[in-house]
Amino acid sequence: MINYQSFDAVTAQILGRSTSLFEADMFSFHQKISEVYGGARVLVIGAAGSVGGSVSKELVAYNPRCLHLVDLNENGIVEVVRDIRSSLNSVPKDFSTFAIDIRQPEFSHLLNNQKPYDIVLNFSALKHVRSEKDPYTLARMIDTNVISIHKILEKLTQASTKRFFSVSSDKAVQPHNLMGASKAAMEQVMWSYKNQIHVSSARFANVAFSSGSLLEGFLYRLAKTQPIAAPSDIDRYFISHQEAGHLCLLGSAAIENTHIIVPKMEPGKDAISFIKIAEVFLNYHGYDVFNCSSENEAKEMANKIQRDGSANNASWPCYFSTSDTSGEKKLEEYWHTDEAVDEQLFQFARVIKTNPVSTPDVIRNQISKLERAQINGKLSIGVTHDIIQDIVPSLIHVDVGKNLDQKM
Repeated sequence: MINYQSFDAVTAQILGRSTSLFEADMFSFHQKISEVYGGARVLVIGAAGSVGGSVSKELVAYNPRCLHLVDLNENGIVEVVRDIRSSLNSVPKDFSTFAIDIRQPEFSHLLNNQKPYDIVLNFSALKHVRSEKDPYTLARMIDTNVISIHKILEKLTQASTKRFFSVSSDKAVQPHNLMGASKAAMEQVMWSYKNQIHVSSARFANVAFSSGSLLEGFLYRLAKTQPIAAPSDIDRYFISHQEAGHLCLLGSAAIENTHIIVPKMEPGKDAISFIKIAEVFLNYHGYDVFNCSSENEAKEMANKIQRDGSANNASWPCYFSTSDTSGEKKLEEYWHTDEAVDEQLFQFARVIKTNPVSTPDVIRNQISKLERAQINGKLSIGVTHDIIQDIVPSLIHVDVGKNLDQKM
């Protein structure tokens, strides 16, 4: 049984649709997905996240023999279990969760002590551009997004794992920040194992109201009586949680080795501005947008709402400003100009046929450099940039001296 849930009302209004964009493709490829996952031993890494949780909930409908969920967020993974147990789908007899960190020895012990998994799906990542503002968080991001993928694939290829899927990002294409470059490097790490295991990925649009996203922040700002702030000059593509889950199921089961699935979305047609999203969001909650001319004006108005107990004239303070921080990319791209694009396989998704740019030897050498720099305590932003640049020559990074933590 496939459960095509309706979107929540505000997401439906923002996206302009109330059912999954990929519903027709999920129906067309139901048999293929069932063949891949039915009776399989499946490990989901990062299962408590917005996308990992969505995939885990969809997966049970395809009757895997084993479903193991890994995430460091023990509270989040408990909620995923409750959702799965509350659904009408049958839960696999071998269903377990593990609140562990993939970067720690416990995860290696898990892989060593469990029967080999047929399919491993990875959703664990540091995804914020702001994570590269200091060398310490950046080191963790590189460790999670790149080095850990290499170590996991080393282990999986020594077992009998058939498929490995890991989510990438639109920011991996002509990356303007080290976060995007880390995802591009992750792709190259995956492709270096293509002769040993089936590897595939998805370059995502933004997932509406995903954990840590600006849209989720809108919910917090409203609940905390704080002003809403957003860039005025950036449009983005958005999909729902459920659509993210569907895209990953299609990408992990129905595309070829080293291929990447992306949504069919067009500039000027499907991209949405954050100003428009804020308007729809606030209107849904009974407010109009009040455009403030500065952060201070927005904060003063929010403070007045806190004192008075309600928004003045049903208006909510918003501050929209041009993007002026390091690493921001104005235009979302899903493929490089030298990558072939298959428009025919899916009705509402494209398949990118990738061109590996780094050889396995180069990748292993660069990862060794990253590991040595970490051990020696010398993993500065500059050193990281130079090493990643050798794996991802298309990296275009300009430090303008301002990061997102310096804005409201």
